[in-house]
Amino acid sequence: MILINIIIFLSIFIIILWLQYNDDIKFKNYKNRIALYDKIKIPLFVATIVILLTNINYNECFNEIQSIFVLPCPNVNYKNNNINLFDDVFTEQPDF
Repeated sequence: MILINIIIFLSIFIIILWLQYNDDIKFKNYKNRIALYDKIKIPLFVATIVILLTNINYNECFNEIQSIFVLPCPNVNYKNNNINLFDDVFTEQPDF
């Protein structure tokens, strides 16, 4: 599994680096990225995010999020049918 992650990481890193290099040549921005940090910043970030997304256990995350937001509902009895729902409806202007 670690070897597969390394291969995926390196392949994505090299592809993004190559695309960035071609984009710099196309738009004449090659002079702006002289430092090594500027050259590898975007490919390193993208490759790291892809590796993190491939290693996430989505079922466990879904269960954790569901356990946080789903609250048990209390038992409520709705047996009293004599409540008039229109008692609180006001149709006139208030008296100030």
